[in-house]
Amino acid sequence: MAGGCQIGDGPGGRRPVEQYVSVLERFGASARASATGLHVEAVSLRGCEIDLLDYTADRALKSGPLYSGACKMALLTAAVAHGTSVLRNLYPKPDVTDLVDVLAALGADVEVDGDAVVVRGAGPNALRRDVTTTLVPDLIEVVTWITAGAVLAGSPLAVTAPGIDRAVRALAPEFAVLRAMGVRVDVGQDRLVAHPADRLRPADVTVASHGVFSDSQPFLALLAAHAVGTSRITETVWTGRFGYQDGLAALGADLRRDGASLVVRGPVPPRSPPWPRCTRATCAPRPCTCWPRWASGAPPPSPASSTWRAATPTCRRRCARSARTSPRLSGADRCPTASPTALSSSTSPRTSWCARRSSSRWPPRATPTTTTSCCASAATPRWRPSG
Repeated sequence: MAGGCQIGDGPGGRRPVEQYVSVLERFGASARASATGLHVEAVSLRGCEIDLLDYTADRALKSGPLYSGACKMALLTAAVAHGTSVLRNLYPKPDVTDLVDVLAALGADVEVDGDAVVVRGAGPNALRRDVTTTLVPDLIEVVTWITAGAVLAGSPLAVTAPGIDRAVRALAPEFAVLRAMGVRVDVGQDRLVAHPADRLRPADVTVASHGVFSDSQPFLALLAAHAVGTSRITETVWTGRFGYQDGLAALGADLRRDGASLVVRGPVPPRSPPWPRCTRATCAPRPCTCWPRWASGAPPPSPASSTWRAATPTCRRRCARSARTSPRLSGADRCPTASPTALSSSTSPRTSWCARRSSSRWPPRATPTTTTSCCASAATPRWRPSG
C-alpha cells in the first residue's frame, strides 16, 4: 500500500491508490486494491489514450492528489504495453519529465507533441539499453536551505550541487513566491546563495500540481511567520497537509486553519519554549521501571540474581542510576542541592546498595560531577559511571 507521510484522505491519513488501479485497467489489466496491497493480473497490456486531467480534483486548476501518481503509472505502463498510447496533459514536474527522458534512453519510442506524449510500445523487451542518468538535486532540500538562509543564517548561505540550475527551473513557482516575500537568492553555476532577510513581506500562496509543490508549503508558512502582515496558504493537492501547524503554534507562531487554507499572522516567529519552572517533582529523575517491585519501593534485585543477569545492559544502567538518584529518596538525598558526599553516604537502602556495589563489576564505579541546573541552586550533583 502507499506509504509516506499521513497526508491523504483515507483512514489514518492513508494515501490513495485508486488512480493506479484505474490507469492499469485502461491498459487492459485486471487490478484491485485490498488491505494487503495492490493486486494486478494481465495477459498483455495494450496501448490506449488517456487525458490525465481526468485524475485531477480541479480540471481548471490542473491539481489534485491523484494527478502525479496517475501520470507516472501511465508512462511506465505505456512503455511496456503493445501498441500506441497517447497521454495528454501530463504533470509538468521533473519526476514526470525526467521519467520521459529516461524511458526514451532505455529504448522506448517516445515523442512529445505539444500537450501530449505519444508512446509507441513494443512490449517490455523494448527496454534493453543500459542507461546512466543524473537526477535533479532534491527540490525540497533546496527550499529547506533557502528558508534556513533567509530566517536563521547571520550571513549569506551557499548551497552547491551539480545541476542545481535544473532545480531552480523546477522551483520557478517557489522562487516567484520567495521574490514576492523579499527573499534574495543569487543563482550561479552549480551554486546558489540565500541571503538573510531583513524584512519579509506577506504573501497569498496557492499550492497546486502545476505550481508550488505541496512539499514546499510548510517552509513558506515558516517564512510567513517572520513576515510583517498576514499571509494565506491555500492547499489544493493534499488539502489536509497542515500537520506542522500545532508544532509552530507551540513555538509561539500565530496561525489558524481556515478550511483548506492556513492563515499566518506575522511577525510572530517561532521561538524555543522557555524552561519550565523547576520543582523537585519536575527535576527529580524518574524511578526505574525495569522491575515493577523496585519502582514501587522494593530494594533492587541482587546482581547475583537471575533477574539481574537476564536484564539488558541498558536496563541495568537505568536501574543503577535510579538507585543513586531515585525521586523516592527524601530530605537531602532527594534535594538537587545535596552534595555528592551526602548522596554516597546516605542511609537510603538504594544509595547504600549502590555504594556497596561500587567496587564490583556491575554497576561500574561512580564518580561525581557538578553541572548547572535549571533550578535556583547554583550547582546540582550528577553522577556518571567512570567506566
